[in-house]
Amino acid sequence: MSGKDKQVEKPIKNNEKPNVEDEEQFGLIDGRLAICSLAVGIAGVALGYDFYHPFPESKTCLIICVISYFILMGVLTLYTQYREKGIFAVAIDKS
Repeated sequence: MSGKDKQVEKPIKNNEKPNVEDEEQFGLIDGRLAICSLAVGIAGVALGYDFYHPFPESKTCLIICVISYFILMGVLTLYTQYREKGIFAVAIDKS
């Protein structure tokens, strides 16, 4: 490792030390979890309906569920790009 790498490495190590007094907030993760849970629920509805009513009968339900699932995946993509913006963790300073 060169001397320049060591200089960059020290501040990074100092920033990674957790502060015991900070309280972590999970609002961004909870939003992502809600969107994913809704998408998995819709996929489960499609699977269950198709199990009890085989394909020709469940065609409309499957179309609605597939379209809803892909719309939710688009919402999830927009949420992670514009709401989370690559944020790794959110904490409130208690001191």
